[in-house]
Amino acid sequence: MKTLLILLLVTSISDIEEGKKNLSNISLELKKTTAALKKAEEKKGNLTKQIETSLIKEKKNKKKITEVEKHLKETGKNLKKTEKKIVSIGEELGQEKDNLSFLVKKAWFSKPPDNIPYLLLSQRDQRPSLFLLMDRNTGRIEEREIEKDRTFVEKNRLEGFYDHSKKTKEDVSLNIKMEKERRMVVAKNLDETQKEAEKQKTRINTLKEEQKKLEGLIAELSAKRKPAKKEGEAYKLKGGLVWPISGGKITREFGRYTHPETNAVMINKGIDISASQGTEVCSIGAGEVVYADWFVGYGKLIMIDHGSGLYSLYAYLNKISVKQGETVAAGSAIGTVGSTGSVETPTLHFEIRVNGQPQDPLDWVK
Repeated sequence: MKTLLILLLVTSISDIEEGKKNLSNISLELKKTTAALKKAEEKKGNLTKQIETSLIKEKKNKKKITEVEKHLKETGKNLKKTEKKIVSIGEELGQEKDNLSFLVKKAWFSKPPDNIPYLLLSQRDQRPSLFLLMDRNTGRIEEREIEKDRTFVEKNRLEGFYDHSKKTKEDVSLNIKMEKERRMVVAKNLDETQKEAEKQKTRINTLKEEQKKLEGLIAELSAKRKPAKKEGEAYKLKGGLVWPISGGKITREFGRYTHPETNAVMINKGIDISASQGTEVCSIGAGEVVYADWFVGYGKLIMIDHGSGLYSLYAYLNKISVKQGETVAAGSAIGTVGSTGSVETPTLHFEIRVNGQPQDPLDWVK
């Protein structure tokens, strides 16, 4: 029955030539889509590499943060030790100064009276030993002061290193955050590119199927063409047929048009009417349903034979309400508007043919 449908759709020499043109257009679109797919695959590879590089960079930065945190911990411990040492030295200095003050006072109060001869008191005079103790004590104070100064220098060095390490950690953490944000953008781009690549693959498969089908069709029609039926009776109906749906807006007229994505010149053998999903579709005249099923590129399709070589075709349907072989009256419901086949929005593709020759539907309906 699909072969019959094809023969009904295309039966004249001009249709064979038109089929060859369409085949050429399909080949051109296939070539462009294949090139676009290749470009998308290359982009996927580049984006994937960017993500991998970003992850490697993040791993290195995390390792660096671990090292910096280790240094911060060690430096923090050393700082505490240094601060404790400064406190300890301060306490020792205080003790030494207290001792020195005590020795000075003791030396002063142990001075002999001026009226007693020095030689008589030399055995009992303790000041020389006190002076020696004072001298030693002063030396220890000087040593502690030097040690204190050195410890402060070390403390300042450790604080500088600690602050530098802390700043390094903050900078690296910021780099990790920025890298994650950038990777999210790249990942989103990759996801969109993958979807686009899948869409192109699907389109390529559809084009190849249509190409194969059209090649077979041309060969079949070239070998076996049906003689044309008399057109006189059919043309009597011109301008008096019923409009197939209530309302709707014509989005693509009959004849040549430029494909929006590939810029290839295509031929619309009917008209496309935009309407709400589920809008009722009616037969334009009395006739017999010769096809009511899915058809590649057309989605859910109904074809009606109105006699005298006149056929009407309704595609992209959401629902088919009639069966093959069923007789329908003019204006009777046969299905509903949908988005099956090669469209994404609810659309009715409507064609009229006389002995296989496409006709502008607007010339035939009221």
